[in-house]
This record gives sequence, structure tokens and C-alpha cells, in this order.
Amino acid sequence: MATVQLTVQDSLNPAVKDCVLPQTQTSVSCFGIRMCVGVKGHSIPQELSLNAELQLDRLKPRQGRRVLLLNSQQAGATLHLNLGGRQRSICHDIKAFLRDEADFRDKLSPIVLSVNVSLAPAKDGLAPPVVLHGDTLVQEQTRIVLDCGEDDLCVPQLQLSASVKGSPLLIGADNVLELKMDAANEGEGAYEAELAVHLPLGAHYMRALSDVEGFERLICNQKKENETKVVLCELGNPMKNVRMGITMLVSVGNLEEAGEHVSFWLQIRSKNSQNPNSETVRLDVPVRADAHVELRGSSFPASLVMAAEEGNRANSSDSWGPKVEHTYELYNNGPGTVHGLYLTLRLPGQSQPSDLLYILDVQLQGGLQCTPQPSPNPLKLDLGLPTPTPTPIHPGHHKRDRRQASLPGPKQPVLVSCDSAPCTVVQCELQEMARGQRAMVTVQAFLWLPSLRQRPLDQFVLQSHAWFNVTSLPYAVPALSLPSGEALVQTQLLRALEERDIPIWWVLVGVLAGLLLLTLLVLAMWKLGFFKRKRPPLEEDEEEEE
Repeated sequence: MATVQLTVQDSLNPAVKDCVLPQTQTSVSCFGIRMCVGVKGHSIPQELSLNAELQLDRLKPRQGRRVLLLNSQQAGATLHLNLGGRQRSICHDIKAFLRDEADFRDKLSPIVLSVNVSLAPAKDGLAPPVVLHGDTLVQEQTRIVLDCGEDDLCVPQLQLSASVKGSPLLIGADNVLELKMDAANEGEGAYEAELAVHLPLGAHYMRALSDVEGFERLICNQKKENETKVVLCELGNPMKNVRMGITMLVSVGNLEEAGEHVSFWLQIRSKNSQNPNSETVRLDVPVRADAHVELRGSSFPASLVMAAEEGNRANSSDSWGPKVEHTYELYNNGPGTVHGLYLTLRLPGQSQPSDLLYILDVQLQGGLQCTPQPSPNPLKLDLGLPTPTPTPIHPGHHKRDRRQASLPGPKQPVLVSCDSAPCTVVQCELQEMARGQRAMVTVQAFLWLPSLRQRPLDQFVLQSHAWFNVTSLPYAVPALSLPSGEALVQTQLLRALEERDIPIWWVLVGVLAGLLLLTLLVLAMWKLGFFKRKRPPLEEDEEEEE
């Protein structure tokens, strides 16, 4: 029959470091383990070999054990004991040490040590001739001394408050929320304290920071609890006499089915047996729908230059001038989809003889359905006919340079819009427009030259106007606003000055007038004696007088 005794001190004080690790010369808190094994009974052999397997902190995984053997820094050892004859018992003393508190988290649960005694196999490989009875497996435990007062029982007072920055959440957007939390413990140490944040569907943890110096970046892990994602952040071990501000960044998406708000549940937890957790805090973040739709307009070309006499030709085939296009583009910047988009476009011109523009066609892109009123191209003009090009602003080079004269300059541009001229109205509708989608309407028109003949020196600004509105967003949550907007497009119609050669008779009259003026000037000077001036006396004349 075997008797096994295992002796270890009741508690381990991390603050008392009375040993040194042989390999690193690091001071550690050590303690002694005494193991005694004895046998008694009948027919005990003269030599009895036993194996005693010692395990330290056996309830923890091998890599997470809190105490190790001092010499080997291992969590266990097997001792070979020889008994028999008169020696019926043997004791063995072993030194172990407590690892640094930063190397493990669990400071509350007991440290369990065990020794298991068994018969050693015979040298010849045969089974031992005896059978070992009794308590061959013995366990003892010790604990780590905590800074919890005389009763060694820590009772924390955990407090948590929270707010959110970045609301409301928008459907379809890449939302990022800042969860602002204030965590504090006004009681005794909270061991393995951690912040638990339960995330709603569609939320993903990014990072967490604190305002405590040296502890700025929190260690956080995301895992699942009851089919819900929860983020666990370490706050201290122990967390004692501390108040910290925490900022956690969370991305939130896929909110189409989320409802009018999503909820975050927050709590501070610890492993203490008394009052281990804080009150649960609930953060409700509203969910809203929004979309930003842009309306942009452009003219091609932006300006036209026509000769002053353009359109004076009587040939009927030259009734139409250069082509003008007014294009309006709708673009949904998101983040949401829009339903029921209505666009109205007004362009001066109804294909009447007095109109400057002849509406030729309306072209659509992006799913728009439009109805122009009146219908374009009522004269059924052949679109294959070439379009006259505008006269350039600068005249071409001549073979010789001549003085030239210009007609009186053109007047200031006249604004031609639907407020001052007959109008073509284009009504458009788009059932749905997703984020990033474009839609475009282009009105093609020709300059109507017969109208230009009536005002040969006038310059014009041809202006169209478009506006849109959205009736709804396809979501069950309230919309921040319904998109609307307007845009103007202008085309400058300029008139080039007509340059003509100076008539020959103008040149002859100018030359004759110049000669006549010169003759009159000479006669006047002759009458005044300008040409009868006396010369100064010479030296010969002076000698004769003497």
C-alpha cells in the first residue's frame, strides 16, 4: 500500500521575490514543494522502484501555467524513487516559482499541484511482482495573494457611460461610428476586467484607443456569443483606481433591413466573485435614408461665331445653320437609391419662322423616358444633309495688304430664353436610380438662319433651363431629404464684323485733298515773303565797301 503526501504553502505573494532564475538572473517569487512517498504491506521487495509524476498548475493548458520549476522552468517532472528493505518512505523537496504577473491573466483561480505515483517497469520488461494500492494520486492547491484588504476578497465598483458620434447611419453609405466610453472602477481591484461591446448586424470592429498614457491602444478581440458578435477589450488585471476614456471605431453597413435604429450593448466585466460587472449600457443609433443627385448641363459648342451677312442668301437649302446641342446629365452620388425622379427641360424654339433654334431631336440615355412638346423636327428635314460651318472670327490672309473698313459693331447680346421666346418643353421620368447611376438627355437643334436675317447685327445668348425632383426613397426608414435641383445651359451666338475694301474714289479724293492743301500752304507762305529772305553779306562784299 502506498502513501503519498504533497505539501505546499497556502499562498504566493508576487511582491516577495526571494529567488533568482539561473538562466536569466531574474528575481522571482519562489516557493517550496515537499513530496513524500511511502509503502507498507506484506512481501515488500528489497528493491522497489517508483515513478512520481509531479504537475504544477495542472488545470491550466501547458503554455498558460502560472508556476514552473525553478531549475528547469518546466511545468512538471518525473522523479524516480527507490524504496524497499528497511527504507519504507522517502521525501523530496523541489523549488518552484511564480511567473511574472504580466505573463498570465488569471490571478483568482487556485493553483492546483498534483503528484501521481506508479510502479516503474522492471528492467527485463516484465511486470512488477507487486501491486500498488492506496492514494497514488494526490492534489494540493495554493493561491496568489491579492491586494484586497484583510479578507482577501476584492469587491469592485465598475461604472460605464457611453455616447456615439457619427449618427445617423445612412443606408448604402460606408458608415464609421465613434463609440465614446468612460470606464471607471471606484472600488477594489477588478481582475481580468474587460469591456464587452455587443455589435448589431452589419457592424464590424475596427480599433479602440484609450486616453491612459502607456495604454493608448487597447488589446481587443472579436468573437461570437449566442450568434451575436461581441468585441472584448482588456482594461487591466487588476483594474483599480482608474478612470479611462475609450474611443472605439466601428464600421456599419448593410442597413437595408435594419429598421429605424440599431443598438449597441456595452458592459464592463471581471472575474471577481463579488459585484463583478457594471450596469449594461444601451446605445441606440438612428438609421436614415439619403441620396444626393446632381444635375449638370453643357452646351456643344459653347459658342458660335457667325458672319454678319450669314443667312442673307436666298437659297432655301441654306435655311439651317450649325448644330447646337444642350445636354443635361443626372448623377446619383448616393448613398441611397431614389424612386420617382422627374426632370423638366425648357428650351427656346418651337420650329416657328421666328425661332432662332429649330428643334431636331431628343436623345436619351440611362433609362429616362421623355416626352417633348411640341414634337421635334416637324418639317422632317433630312438629317444627312451637311451642316454649314460657322464663319471664323478672324479673316483669312490676302495676297497684299490693304487698308480695310468695318461696319458698325454688333450690339450687346440678347438673352433668348423661354421667358422671351416660344418654348419646347421636355418632360422626363426615371422610375429608379441607384447609387453611381447616370442618366442623360440631349436636345439637338439647328440655328434657323431665316430668323438671323431679320437681325443681322444682333448677338444672342441661347439659354435652356432644367430642373428635377424626387418623390421618394425606397426604404422603410425616414429620409433626411428628397433630392432636387436645377441647372442652366447657355450658348453664345456672336456676330463677326464684315470687312470691306476701301473704295478707289475714297483714295483719289484723299490724295487730291492733300495736294490742294499743300498748294494753299505754299501760296500762303509765298505771300508772306517766306521765300524772299536776305542772305548774310560775304567777305568780298565787305572789301568793296571799304
